Amino acid sequence: MKLLAISERRACKVLGQHRSTQRKKPTKQATDAALTEAITALAEYYGRYGYRMIAGLLRLEGWFVNHKRVERIWRREGLKIPKQQPKRGRLWMNDGSCIRLRLPIATTDLKIHDLRHTYASILISKGHDLPLIGSLLGHTQVQTTQRYAHLMDEPQRDATNQVGNLIDV
Repeated sequence: MKLLAISERRACKVLGQHRSTQRKKPTKQATDAALTEAITALAEYYGRYGYRMIAGLLRLEGWFVNHKRVERIWRREGLKIPKQQPKRGRLWMNDGSCIRLRLPIATTDLKIHDLRHTYASILISKGHDLPLIGSLLGHTQVQTTQRYAHLMDEPQRDATNQVGNLIDV
């Protein structure tokens, strides 16, 4: 402005800036580097915490800092919260226990319902009765468990063979 001999008002008007932007020079505080290191260290250690939680932790450590300053450094450093991982598959039992489902990568088309059906099929093939299987699967109605009754072929075969043996005698 002094070089061109024009006023501050006219220079700011030409540039499209407010005059107050020319008066105050941005200053970096002496503790900015140490604070940046502390923020990145906490963000690395507490991976799912955002800048507000990190600001709270910094205050607990003795830093005199507000969340806006932490947010400014957070954005400048390019810190982000990683996306939350999906919930892992579990098969919940009626007694509150659960079975963790660990599927190989090749069976991505397998659903939890298929595993429940297989579980019920194995129990029926071992000779367990439907009310027990229903309680293990968490069914409240017997009709829900009866859809697995078609898998009980062995008792039908045994009964038919016994009748056949009686007739042959």
